[in-house]
Amino acid sequence: MPQYNEFWNPYRFVPRRPGQLPRRKPQGHHLFNGWLGTIDCELEALSSLVTGQERFTRKRSANNLPVIPGTSLKGVFRSVAEIVGHGCPIVNRDNRCRSSSSLCAACRIFGYLGRGVHAGHVSISDAVLIESPVDPTQWERIKVRFGRPDPQHKAFYPTDTRLRWHKLYHHQPRRTKPAAYPHGNAREETVEYAPAGSRFRFSVTVENLSSDDLGLLLYVLELEPGMAHKVGGCKALGAGSSVVRIVDWDLRRGENRFRTQAAKEEVMEEIGRYKEQYINDNSETMQALRALMRWDPNDTREIRFPDRNWFNRNPQTKLRTWQEYAGRNARP
Repeated sequence: MPQYNEFWNPYRFVPRRPGQLPRRKPQGHHLFNGWLGTIDCELEALSSLVTGQERFTRKRSANNLPVIPGTSLKGVFRSVAEIVGHGCPIVNRDNRCRSSSSLCAACRIFGYLGRGVHAGHVSISDAVLIESPVDPTQWERIKVRFGRPDPQHKAFYPTDTRLRWHKLYHHQPRRTKPAAYPHGNAREETVEYAPAGSRFRFSVTVENLSSDDLGLLLYVLELEPGMAHKVGGCKALGAGSSVVRIVDWDLRRGENRFRTQAAKEEVMEEIGRYKEQYINDNSETMQALRALMRWDPNDTREIRFPDRNWFNRNPQTKLRTWQEYAGRNARP
């Protein structure tokens, strides 16, 4: 928060894991020595969820139901995988993967395009609406003002230049619709949003994924109890808080692809230990992630951007740290 007691700025920074990124050659798609199958998921909006903007075509399913594009979900999950799995941030030219033969976990799972191409080992379908407390033809469309990230206000941003931090937007349980952006130079657009309680269904197709990368993927999809993703537009304005639940899955090793599916308990026992390592990880990175992705429906703090007058009066005021923000939301 800007260092005063009236409100909190909408974002904070998670420190990256220290040290060199662990990289290795990804498994080839022509081999069948990894995990294959599908993971069926449901996404429930905990807040308003922006599904379409005026500048873009609002995507619909074959039955004319609203959808969240699979590419949008892939970006959400990849961003979390970069933090949890010590992957390269694709926006950072200094430390991103430079060859398809030596990739971090995020690039192995979700794909790489650079010096060579790796298609990734997962594909994510569009998430189609299955239930909403409001008829989707009656979803509200409102005008909001959009800003853009402004790292020129250096007091709010980390001082190192090698992007050792990840930016995350806070959940805002008190808001029922996207808030207004206070700056006069922000553009205005019309957005359509799904109300809280809307549920979407999507599937993740896995092809030749290693056990450790599958464990990371499972963690990234569901996170931990009490944590939630931010999906869609207007994240900084209070929209997008969503929880993902795995509702069914069919996974088997490539060499067993023509055999009867093994008991799910046996499969999860084998994969589960890779997911558990993240749940049991108490590094600063994971503590910060848990604190900033925590969904607390009883949190009444006001979260908004400062207006221009505030910036003019407080040009050197810094953000509070993630530890200060965590407060009662921190895991014991």
